[in-house]
Amino acid sequence: DAMTGAAISSLEGHAGGVYDAAFSPDGRRIVTASGDGAVWVWDTANFKEVMKLSDNDAAVFAVAFSPDGSRIITASNTVGVWNATTGTLLLKLEGHDEVVESVAFSPEGARIITASADKTARVWDASTGKQLLMLEGHLNWVHSAYFSSDGTRIVTASEDRTTRVWDAATGAELLTLARTEQTYGVWSAAFSPDGTQIVTSDDDGVVDIWDISSLEKGDAFQIACQRLGNNTSLKDVQERYGLGELTPICGDNLPLPVDWSKLQ
Repeated sequence: DAMTGAAISSLEGHAGGVYDAAFSPDGRRIVTASGDGAVWVWDTANFKEVMKLSDNDAAVFAVAFSPDGSRIITASNTVGVWNATTGTLLLKLEGHDEVVESVAFSPEGARIITASADKTARVWDASTGKQLLMLEGHLNWVHSAYFSSDGTRIVTASEDRTTRVWDAATGAELLTLARTEQTYGVWSAAFSPDGTQIVTSDDDGVVDIWDISSLEKGDAFQIACQRLGNNTSLKDVQERYGLGELTPICGDNLPLPVDWSKLQ
């Protein structure tokens, strides 16, 4: 019970450690991921198992429901998207070279973010399974990756002792957060509901809260223009942020389009 702290029930049956668990958006189901390779769905009315989605030898590290509750995503040595009602495997997201430890849907449910031991996080089309972005820059295992509540930013936590903020549309890195005295990796990072703060946890036994309210609003190009000034050639932006071959300039006379991905 979230109000009293009293235990309501225990979900028993996994043969290994349980690494992750999540409620469905309507609160009627719970999905669990285990080192035994199984993913189970439970009914919260009677706390009985109603469906098993996966049963293999590879540990499953993370699970999540889609915002509408119709799909479940699982992270293991592969990433699977499942029909939450029938248990049918809908998609496999292929591209990571190592185990995937974290998965999450975007707020609107159209994208999926994954984090892997291959030092990358990746954004996928949740309908087709196509890879949309690869977030590169971390120097070690990426333990977690999550969208902001408005879907415009992504935060990643890594064994390289940094937390990074990315533009969710271009994949441009916007900010790196790190403590100079930090010894071990960052395990998890998440945005506050309003997107102005990030909370991180690490192997140093420390939970940090970071103020990112001063981070400029807008997409990567707009932020670059804010930082570099109007009438700055986007060639300068390209060189600074590695965003591709660009020709327009920042400024009132030539405003950057909303769909700036067409400029790449």
